Amino acid sequence: MPREPRGLSQLEAESERVGTDWRMKPPTTEQEVAQLSMREAVLPPKVQRWRQKLSCKAKEQKRYRFYSLYDKIIDKETLTAAYRKARANDGAPGMDGVTFVRIDEVIGEERFVDELHGELTAGRYKASPVRRVYIPKANGKLRPLGIPTVVSSCTSFNGLLESAAF
Repeated sequence: MPREPRGLSQLEAESERVGTDWRMKPPTTEQEVAQLSMREAVLPPKVQRWRQKLSCKAKEQKRYRFYSLYDKIIDKETLTAAYRKARANDGAPGMDGVTFVRIDEVIGEERFVDELHGELTAGRYKASPVRRVYIPKANGKLRPLGIPTVVSSCTSFNGLLESAAF
């Protein structure tokens, strides 16, 4: 007797099984490669494949729940790509006052990612509080804005995988 996928009723599980194969193949022609967005093209191939597969799966099976993505988030390639993406935003420092320039000067990107990977793997990572600032709106009111720390930017799901079309 086949096991029911987690989070789906038996009828939903059976209807989800009928879809096409969701494993997306990497682009093979020059035209397909040109269609990749610039944001997608700068990511490592492994992260590109994950994003494509997750996006395809989410579009084809709308009720599917993604339970174990932690291993993809803490992967060193994912953390490095997230660090580079967050660094490219050139944002303000968070509550701890640490900037990307300081990280690059003091320990460097590779050591930062290695230490962060170690903390995440060992389960020692704890999210830092977000710095709250208020920016003016067109109507004269203020809009709250949360500025995360560098570490939080690199570990947040919106760093890379969330950007896939879920």
